Amino acid sequence: RAEARVERVQSAMRRLNVGQYALWDMGGISPREPLTFALRGGPRDMAVTDGGRVLGMLWRSQLLDGLAGGVAGRTVADVMDRSVYVADIDDSIYDVQLQMNRMNRWAVPVTEAGRYRGIFTADRFVHLNRQITPGMLGNRSIPAEWREAITETLSSWKRYRRR
Repeated sequence: RAEARVERVQSAMRRLNVGQYALWDMGGISPREPLTFALRGGPRDMAVTDGGRVLGMLWRSQLLDGLAGGVAGRTVADVMDRSVYVADIDDSIYDVQLQMNRMNRWAVPVTEAGRYRGIFTADRFVHLNRQITPGMLGNRSIPAEWREAITETLSSWKRYRRR
């Protein structure tokens, strides 16, 4: 019975495209920009792009660490993460979330025909999962092991983000 519910949630996630739920933004940040420029709008995770192509990610933690070490002459390219998983707008939420878990990432850039369009975050996935799950569970609560797994996953993402 619980397995059937899990399968229904997974099936729903496989039918949803990540492009529908990505946070669309202004095109990322250039690797040539000064590190201080990345603080516009507050420190956050952002895609590093050149001509619309995703080159990497600038994680909030890297930005703050980079700024703490002094910024004279430092650029986004100096601290960006070049090993990045890029999702296509047509990829399923389920597949993207699996890849995020495998790579221990809390956000991935989303592209359309190879051009950067936005970012999909773990927060968006959790919100979407909450929207899908209540209808599947009816008036029942989430099983304890699910609650523990979700709490553990979110806690590990939060700990990793603070680094």
